[in-house]
Amino acid sequence: MDHDTQRITLLKALLDDNPQYRHLEIPTDSTEQKQLIRALMNIRMPEPISQDILDIQDAYLQEEQREGINAINTFSPTDKDKRLYLWQGDMTTLKVDAIVNPANSAMLGCFRPLQNKHKSMVRITKNQLARR
Repeated sequence: MDHDTQRITLLKALLDDNPQYRHLEIPTDSTEQKQLIRALMNIRMPEPISQDILDIQDAYLQEEQREGINAINTFSPTDKDKRLYLWQGDMTTLKVDAIVNPANSAMLGCFRPLQNKHKSMVRITKNQLARR
């Protein structure tokens, strides 16, 4: 099964899994499909799902993970402190042991996962880390 077919199969399964979102149509654009699949994965409750879907999800996410990972050994430390590295970019592409949760004041996540124009750090971090 190719990567596009995996994504469509997962979208169908995730949409069918949640009555609230069954009415949504799968976008034709792959970027919009990826946004939708990330949102649906983030809001899915931890309930049983078929092993076939889990296998497809694992294969899909492994392929997605191969894109754009940045390891610390590719960076240079600062002149003042060799333990300190400065980096500017998408923090969700860093290969690190931990990441600070940029939660809101209630320490809760994003409540608008399907609104594409909403760009909170919580949403961006969760969406990107769901791929890893």
